[in-house]
Amino acid sequence: MKKTIKTSFLLITALGLFYFLNSTALAAEKTCNEQIEEKLNDLLLIKDDLKLSEEKKLNLEFESKKILLDSVISCSIKELEEIKLELNNLRKLENEDEKIREIFILKIEELSKFFKEKNDIFKEIKNDQEKTKELAKEILDWRQNTYSPFIKKVVNFTYLFKQKNIIGIAEVRLNKISSSLKKMLSIENKEINDLLLSSSKKITSASELNNKAYSLINEDFKKMVEEQTATSTPELLISNEQPVEKNIEETDKEEEKESADKLIKESLDKIKEAYQDFFKISKIVEKILNF
Repeated sequence: MKKTIKTSFLLITALGLFYFLNSTALAAEKTCNEQIEEKLNDLLLIKDDLKLSEEKKLNLEFESKKILLDSVISCSIKELEEIKLELNNLRKLENEDEKIREIFILKIEELSKFFKEKNDIFKEIKNDQEKTKELAKEILDWRQNTYSPFIKKVVNFTYLFKQKNIIGIAEVRLNKISSSLKKMLSIENKEINDLLLSSSKKITSASELNNKAYSLINEDFKKMVEEQTATSTPELLISNEQPVEKNIEETDKEEEKESADKLIKESLDKIKEAYQDFFKISKIVEKILNF
């Protein structure tokens, strides 16, 4: 009987850890920015190669720039498709959050159209060095100044709700582990109790950090809903406005958004720590039951 319960307990812990790791496995894949950076480094290596003749270097640089530009375009299109899928997979959103998702999806579709149009242009001019250079500068500058800040907002939005789901699963996992322990152990174990309390506090802290992060960036999301019709055209999305000097209030808001990013990461770290506690508990149970 104990063997059956023990096996069940370890399965509960392992399945929880498996789900959590797979829900946060984005780090296992190269991000779009990393792929682009890799191609950019290849270009810089050619530029810094003193052994190449001037003619050879120019030819290799041009080919490398085309590879870089192709990577930026194709990677961005793929990234947008994946982010759109993540948005569509969000469940049980409140009315206001649902509106935000709709705005994000609309903008993503416009951004995808923009990249596909640029890709068509690139195919037509890719043997023209001057035109390719101009197109590359336009896309790279636009990606850095307009596209990336928008993507960061969407990623924060999806992470907030994915984290809520992960936190909820961790709470269920904790309850199941506690219930299994009562059936398995005839006496209380201080080390296990301390770990149960520790994991409970970490899950609570993760939830509080998640809610705080949402509060910090919620004002920005609300503004998006209010300006839905005014900001939903491709022209506004891909505008190449020059940076303007930020006032103190704007700087404070940027710092606030950075704090929200930090809170999201801290919330995720707390859940990781809670699952580490679950794993430690399973190891202690193995020793107690000599299994």
